[in-house]
Amino acid sequence: MWKRQGERPHLRHLRLHHRQPRLSLLPPRLLREVEAGVSGKVVNIAKNPGDSVTKGETVAILEAMKMEINVASPSDGTVSQVLVSVGDSVEPVTAIMTLA
Repeated sequence: MWKRQGERPHLRHLRLHHRQPRLSLLPPRLLREVEAGVSGKVVNIAKNPGDSVTKGETVAILEAMKMEINVASPSDGTVSQVLVSVGDSVEPVTAIMTLA
């Protein structure tokens, strides 16, 4: 409920996800992001910028709840940028890398 006209309730329960800026010469619509899918810690990055990937190929490994989870590429392409490092904590919507 609004207390007075123009006032807004406090929204501290909303969490904003900070993403690293994307630097690329390709228009954003041509880039595809590989998202983590689960909360966890990055333990391995299997692909580097310039590497080719196929749909379903493992591009990174996350550790969550004492399990290792493979992150698969959503489509064929070439890795244009890796956005996380080994040891980083990620959320389900965190972009791990971009594909061109």
